[in-house]
Amino acid sequence: MTHLHDNVKHDGNSGLEWKSEPANLRRRRPLQKTAPSAASIPKLSTKAAPPDSETAKKSKNYRFISLALLTALSFASRLYKVDEPKWVCWDETHFGKMASWYINRTFFFDVHPPLGKLSISLVGYLTGYNGSFAWDAPGDPFEDHSYVGMRAYCAVLGALLVPLVFETVLSLSGSVRAASMAGACVLFDTGMITLTRYILLDAPLLFCIMATVWTFVGSWPHAHKDHPTWKWWMWCGGCGVFLSCAISVKFVGLFVVGWVGLVTAIRLGFLWAKHSHTPLTAIVKAVLHRGACLIALPVFLYFCYFAVHLRVLKFTGIGDGFYSSAFQSVLLGNPLNNATMPGEVAYGAMIALKNTKGNGAYLHSHPHPYPLEQSPRGNLQQQVTCYTHKDDHNIWQIRKIDDAGVIAVTSDVQLIQHGDLVRLTHITTGRNLHSHKVSAPITKIQFQVTGYGFNGSGDVNDLWQVDIENGRPHQPIQTMITHFRLVHYATKCILQSGTKQLPTWAFNQLEVTCNPRSKKTDYDSQLFHVEWIYFPLLPNITFSSHTPSFLSRFIESHQVMLKGNSQLKAREQDEPTASRPWQWPINLRGQFFSGGKLRIYLLGNPLVWWGNIVVWFLYGALEVFAGIRRKRAVGKGIDDSIKRALESFLPPCRWMFLGWAVHYLPFFAMGRILYYHHYFPAHLFACMLTGLVVECYTRLDHLATALKARYTAFVG
Repeated sequence: MTHLHDNVKHDGNSGLEWKSEPANLRRRRPLQKTAPSAASIPKLSTKAAPPDSETAKKSKNYRFISLALLTALSFASRLYKVDEPKWVCWDETHFGKMASWYINRTFFFDVHPPLGKLSISLVGYLTGYNGSFAWDAPGDPFEDHSYVGMRAYCAVLGALLVPLVFETVLSLSGSVRAASMAGACVLFDTGMITLTRYILLDAPLLFCIMATVWTFVGSWPHAHKDHPTWKWWMWCGGCGVFLSCAISVKFVGLFVVGWVGLVTAIRLGFLWAKHSHTPLTAIVKAVLHRGACLIALPVFLYFCYFAVHLRVLKFTGIGDGFYSSAFQSVLLGNPLNNATMPGEVAYGAMIALKNTKGNGAYLHSHPHPYPLEQSPRGNLQQQVTCYTHKDDHNIWQIRKIDDAGVIAVTSDVQLIQHGDLVRLTHITTGRNLHSHKVSAPITKIQFQVTGYGFNGSGDVNDLWQVDIENGRPHQPIQTMITHFRLVHYATKCILQSGTKQLPTWAFNQLEVTCNPRSKKTDYDSQLFHVEWIYFPLLPNITFSSHTPSFLSRFIESHQVMLKGNSQLKAREQDEPTASRPWQWPINLRGQFFSGGKLRIYLLGNPLVWWGNIVVWFLYGALEVFAGIRRKRAVGKGIDDSIKRALESFLPPCRWMFLGWAVHYLPFFAMGRILYYHHYFPAHLFACMLTGLVVECYTRLDHLATALKARYTAFVG
């Protein structure tokens, strides 16, 4: 698309040249008292005349030079001194450590899907990193360890954002000037430079989102209402690949999936409305074609990435406690891998109880009392929590109680059965699992659970009844298989593993309560199973037959990730880096990446960020202006020319504004801890919107200038 006045001849003075009239006719024309109507002025087209070969060559050169210059500057700014600082910066401590675990094939837990970490670890391995660096804390020096390759990989992905933005805006508008403007906004944004120079997931995420947008927009010119062309399959298939990559790096990649889905549905709706005579079968085919590329292909690839992830990580690690006993049993080196334990649970056995739900934790206690305000009558009772890691403080002894409520000592082996009354004694502290009618620390409508008594002695509030899921009389508890609830004998409340984190006085472990008013939604949180047992009087059996399938491991991985995401709450120590969504667009608060001699602070370029805010108002004015013109339903001439100019730019502006909203507004509904860098996917759409809106105003200004000159010539 060329300038609005490209079809007008130029002279050296006014900029416009019109066919001259005889002088005598001009002298005889009476002076007009009123302005001419819009219809009386010759129409000014917004479409360019067919360019000659020289003009086309210049336009192509202009595009190539602009793209090459922006790309070169982008790579130079991102890769310049990428090895500095020579120590760990901010979240490099997490993602660098995960790269080490991938290289060492050690299983770990993370709240993000695997592709971004897999790609970083692969690049690290290929560039000489052996996975031996500890990545303990920000500020740790790298010394002789190879880390530059992983940083350079992220920097290259960040550098590619500029040409992707350029090509996307060019496809939407046909304007090299608009594309250059949008690319420059990304190029000169200090926040974008900083965020993509370190070993973080943001560079892969932003690249995959932007590549998705580029390929999606690139498919539009090749779409056909009857049958797709091979170019359309190539572009739309590429979009599906990058969609799968975006959601496989971080779950916020789902926002670009939502944007693609919304835009596709809207465009198909317009197509159907415009071609109402189109057979329904053609519409169904169009939907199926897009579904194959934008749904089926990404889902298939997403499964593939997880298959690689689970295949690579085959050794047990520190994060396997977040997963079920069956999941852990396939990890080499895990105590449950090819484990041999008693198959049933008897009185006197030492056991570890794990909540059965996804991301279930272990029933845990430690020698620390509840604070005074949480203790009735000043009696400081011991904390009972749920803990997601394996620990000696997770072990309890299960004891039999006789009819008088006294521990029964028997010499023979007696299996625990459905309906039995038991007492659980904590091995390392000797306290009994206890509950009473005192409000829990956080969930006030439920009862507190504590450690009480000593070495098995206690009271009636230490007694619990075993309630096996769908149990029958005399049914025994089977290790790792049987799911059961513990019902408090005195109050009839049910032991429940909570999802809320306790304060620092409980080391941020999970709250355990006794729920007197159980609902269906609480059921999974109340089911426990015996994951580990020690009882030498019973024969051991192997549990290799309980190996889960890939699909069950895939589903459980997502349950654990989603649960972990929901538990990322802001803590006191997170205050210096956390922020709220309303602060992001106005660039109010950045984020520290590194201290010490070389201080690094993530903050956007104020000219770019505040300029984007101004553009939002300009875009709103365009929409209002266009709406008023539609209401007026004016005719040809001046109004028709402006209408065509608006129709060329408003639709792509709307797609970009929708992309910004989809990637930004959902954060207001999130309860988890949020950071400034979460805004950058939306920021990409804001930069593209800026290029389009500024170019639209430039075109309208050129049109107004041309119309003014023509009006002057007409009445002159």
